[in-house]
Amino acid sequence: MTDFTAPPAFTAPKTAPSAAPKTAPAAPSTPPQTAPVGVPPVAATGTPVPPAPIDAPAPVEVAPDEKKKQVRLATKIIGNDEITFVVQNVAKMGYKEMGEKIGLTKHQVNRILQTLKEGLRKSAIDGAGAAGEKAYGERTTKKGDIKADYNSPLTDLAQKVENKILKSLSRPADSQPGSKGGGKAKQALDSTLDAMLAGL
Repeated sequence: MTDFTAPPAFTAPKTAPSAAPKTAPAAPSTPPQTAPVGVPPVAATGTPVPPAPIDAPAPVEVAPDEKKKQVRLATKIIGNDEITFVVQNVAKMGYKEMGEKIGLTKHQVNRILQTLKEGLRKSAIDGAGAAGEKAYGERTTKKGDIKADYNSPLTDLAQKVENKILKSLSRPADSQPGSKGGGKAKQALDSTLDAMLAGL
């Protein structure tokens, strides 16, 4: 008889279980590196990054007229025209007013007048000294120094010099602050005081 028994069932071959993939250990963390003080930072490309520009303070603007005036006063040179103008107008104009007319400061105007006065008085002193005389009397300052007293001319030339200075190189007596006769303000106060005293 023929054996019709079924063949054995097919079974898949046994395989070893697959192991989980291994992962690489994490790299140790390193602190971020900072550039030393004073060294510009480096970009990713390796090129140094220039420091950011620092805004400079805005320059102080000077008005054109004021700037022009400052330059004019700083560069103005005293010449014959300026000296002549001062001598001709000292009796009727103030130092500041004269300076504004000719582009000088009031200190330059005063320097012109003082230099001329000193030159005239020196001539009188030298002339008297050549003759063995004194041109002026003497006065003692608060510091104890002996100075020439220009209010006491002793020679004819010294007297002429002082007259010339009074007439041509000095402001009117009533406009001189601290003068013996007093300025206009002092005269006005004296007048008011006299009137008040008269009413007592």
